[in-house]
Amino acid sequence: WLKARGLQLLRFLGQTPPLMRWCVLAFACGRAAAESEVQGLSSTLRGTVRGNDTRLDESRPFVDDPRLGHDGWVFTISVTGKNLCLDAWGGGAQGDGNPLDLWECNGQESQLWYFDSGSYKIQWAGDSSKCIDAGSMNGGTQLMLWDCNGLSQQTWNYDGTIYISSSACMDVAGSSTALGTPVQVWDCTHTWNQMWTVSAGITLRVGSDYEKCMDLAGGSTDNGTPIQIWDCNGMPNQKWDWEGGAYQIRYAADTSKCIDGGNMAAGFQLWLWDCNGLSAQNWGYDGTMFLTDSTSDASLCMDVSSGSTGDGTRVQIWNCNGCWNQQFLVIGPVSAVSSFDSSDTAVRRNQEDMRIESCPPSPSPSPSPSPSPSPSPSPSP
Repeated sequence: WLKARGLQLLRFLGQTPPLMRWCVLAFACGRAAAESEVQGLSSTLRGTVRGNDTRLDESRPFVDDPRLGHDGWVFTISVTGKNLCLDAWGGGAQGDGNPLDLWECNGQESQLWYFDSGSYKIQWAGDSSKCIDAGSMNGGTQLMLWDCNGLSQQTWNYDGTIYISSSACMDVAGSSTALGTPVQVWDCTHTWNQMWTVSAGITLRVGSDYEKCMDLAGGSTDNGTPIQIWDCNGMPNQKWDWEGGAYQIRYAADTSKCIDGGNMAAGFQLWLWDCNGLSAQNWGYDGTMFLTDSTSDASLCMDVSSGSTGDGTRVQIWNCNGCWNQQFLVIGPVSAVSSFDSSDTAVRRNQEDMRIESCPPSPSPSPSPSPSPSPSPSPSP
């Protein structure tokens, strides 16, 4: 599925005519970010996910929450207070019957989910025809992926932070934190192994090294907090929201904050700033595999400083040059990424026009790390 994404550039469109500003279809295109509910996302949703429960908490209705729609947010579901996420074992490759378990949060597609408004189903972002299914609904039944069918074993409710029913709950088997522990159905007990944090956001990764993510230093939302490269760890400071109508990249944990290009000069190191609609926060996304300038006006690109992928390396603005350190992967649902239309040759150069003669040496990709229970977040600057 990574092959479908290709290697991408994030292009700075501060001086680009409106017709050249592209919407990123990988995530939340066209969603109205001004909605007060969306702005309230800075308080991460916490609570339980319950199976076969048709009653709703009126204080936080499931299907009416604008953050829980198929065409809007995509979520990870993690054990509250732990860096362990609901994961489709084997990347969901088994299809029907693919078991669900716990794994270290990593932001990959096997851990991305849609809450589909109106049907109470939880769809897998890797294939939205597959839903979380509780089988017989008997205690101890491991959850699995199955073709969405609208039956009771695929009917789920989310009640925020309060247990309001004694019906079956999504449960970590044996209260174990071991990687690969099955996630099952069990009687609601109100214990930690049935408490889940639901958080939104996609990850932006260095194209040449899938294990490196765009990271908000220390997770601080103060104006001026640096944007840097860090080992991907699935934490909130690496989750972002594309705001299609405003051409902004917002911090998913606080959508009032945007990636900002400051004075818009080559070499300026990106930081977080209050979203303001100014040109320093306008971004576009080139869906081609060619590393090219798009137009004479869109001449500035996101760039990994000095061609280093070491932890803490700053992300900056630089003249678009087609080098590897200006290539980024947008990791979100396959259906959205692959639907991006990259066929418009009017807004890209041919491969032979790339200015690659002065590219920094490309480092070797990081080896896939052995999973650890609790990776450290990036430090504050």
